[in-house]
Amino acid sequence: MKIFNLKVLKRGYIPAEIINRNLTRNPDSRKRIGSLPYDWIRKFGKERISGITEQVDDVFERFSTQINNLSDLNHYALCKNNTNLLNAQIFLKKMLKEILKRSDINISYIGSGAFKHCHKLDIGNYSYAFSTFKSEESMYTNCRNYFNKNGQGKGNEPQAIFTLYRHVPHGHTARPFLARLSGENDSGGYILSKFIDQNHSAKNNFGAMELRQKTFLYTDPNFIRGICIEAGGCLPNQKYIKDKELRGFLLRIAKIIDNHAKFLRQNPINIISQQYIINKKEAGKDIFHLETGGLSRMQQKSISKILRTLGKIRHLKEVLIKNGKYEIIKELLNRDMADIFPYDEYSREFGSPDSIYIYPQLIADEFGISNVPDLETMISISAKYFDREIIPFVKYYTKEEVESWLKNNYVPERDKQLLKNLCQQYGKFNLPQEQQ
Repeated sequence: MKIFNLKVLKRGYIPAEIINRNLTRNPDSRKRIGSLPYDWIRKFGKERISGITEQVDDVFERFSTQINNLSDLNHYALCKNNTNLLNAQIFLKKMLKEILKRSDINISYIGSGAFKHCHKLDIGNYSYAFSTFKSEESMYTNCRNYFNKNGQGKGNEPQAIFTLYRHVPHGHTARPFLARLSGENDSGGYILSKFIDQNHSAKNNFGAMELRQKTFLYTDPNFIRGICIEAGGCLPNQKYIKDKELRGFLLRIAKIIDNHAKFLRQNPINIISQQYIINKKEAGKDIFHLETGGLSRMQQKSISKILRTLGKIRHLKEVLIKNGKYEIIKELLNRDMADIFPYDEYSREFGSPDSIYIYPQLIADEFGISNVPDLETMISISAKYFDREIIPFVKYYTKEEVESWLKNNYVPERDKQLLKNLCQQYGKFNLPQEQQ
């Protein structure tokens, strides 16, 4: 009996809790999901494919169970030459040759992570990543949780890789073929997918802001050549915008921000050019009609590119205002900016020069967004530095907001320095007698 149709798994993320509950209720249900690669079965008649798939699933599961206590994470050579592993590889090759009626099969150990071992399975002209899950005893202590809330481990990854593949643009996730669902007390577990290495043609990496608009969030990204090779740490984006028009605008602006941040990282001259424009803007100059004759040719080109980017942002802002969507887009982007460019890393009060100068300040200012968090978070940041840094609260929050927070949260013994900083910016606050 099959309790999870592949179409259902592709439609939406199913966490370990639901998988385990259903497998517990239906202990005799089929745990195999997906299908074998076409090259493996193309010589067989349709009536034989189901039986062959079941046989392959059985030997894969036996292999994964046989080596699931192979635990040495850091010593590749020790794992590679482990007697138990070598014997399991010999048996797997023998069985696959018998089942698939071919001899061009080889398997090699690639390495391991916190949850899985990875093997390269070469069959004919194609290579596959064959990932087998470790037993809980062989994992790191802090990883021993079937119901992993970060979407990792055998309880989450086998089904999630199919969901991820369905919802991510084509080619940006390694294609999954066959996997086995695992209950909490099951041993073994595996995923068969396309093998990706540094020889694979590259895909453009998604920028950090663009990734925030995707169906999935990558909490523990594992990419090779711009391709996600596993689903571990991939979780549904709870802030995903379903409205296509809004999402379209968000993606356009997110890509511009990502590309500009990348542009700033590429060459110090670009950072200098951005700061040049910021200085002129603060001096009241019209930045779209700057006189750059005295600058080097390279800096002139850099400034021109930045101004073209700002022109795109200004145009998009005008379109959104006309359509009545500017405020909601602005609110959504502010949320993402505070996550991607944390204030305590990218502000002049706290950040290092490397982070301060790659913050896309011009674009943020032009569109009217920033990485300034809510008041509660900002006060937490100040407390982390013992309130020694003078954060310009007055630039970001009204006196009424700050006074309300103080009335509800202020503790004299803890927040004396914070109150002093705030009074310097806002003047005296009307606080209850017991708080003074």
